[in-house]
Amino acid sequence: MTLHRKVVYFAMQSLMRPPVFRPPLLFTMWLAIPTIIALGEAFLGPFWTLFLALPLSAVWVLIAGLSTVWFVQLVRQRAWQRSILALIPPAAMLLDPQALISVPMHVGDVIHFVREKPSYDRQVAALARNGSRFGEFNWGGMLFGSSGVVFDETDEMSLPKARRSAAWQARMKDTDLMCGGTDVGGISPLWAHYYLAGFGC
Repeated sequence: MTLHRKVVYFAMQSLMRPPVFRPPLLFTMWLAIPTIIALGEAFLGPFWTLFLALPLSAVWVLIAGLSTVWFVQLVRQRAWQRSILALIPPAAMLLDPQALISVPMHVGDVIHFVREKPSYDRQVAALARNGSRFGEFNWGGMLFGSSGVVFDETDEMSLPKARRSAAWQARMKDTDLMCGGTDVGGISPLWAHYYLAGFGC
């Protein structure tokens, strides 16, 4: 056997042999990915986080695949505790793959909002105190849409469409929130009249 083949052989043997540290290490790497996505959303913004999430998602799928291989090996060895740890990444990937991206992005959005809230409060305070103050704070995104925060003092945007007043809907029609349409979408309540929102234009 040539040296090159020996190296490849021993590398494959090492990969398939589940040492004690491998499943915990994979699990740690698996947990690190949503942390990176959340921090990217909080400090870089949604535009760059989308590009960051694509390669990280591929790494996530790879980790889930390797964890499945090591899960089978650990079950054969009756290493039950480590096999449960190895099962978590592929099980989560199968149960709700979308949540693996959406949850850390939402956490990052909340962190970003907390960082910027003092600035938003100052801008809202400068508006006329008429009981229906409204403000949009766009964080940017793609050409076809963006995301950010909306301040709605009336909180009507959290109501079903049928319960919103005609005056409120008329005011919202030409905003980035409604973008000339008839309804808002993708809103998530925060606190103190603030909402995470998607903008169509």
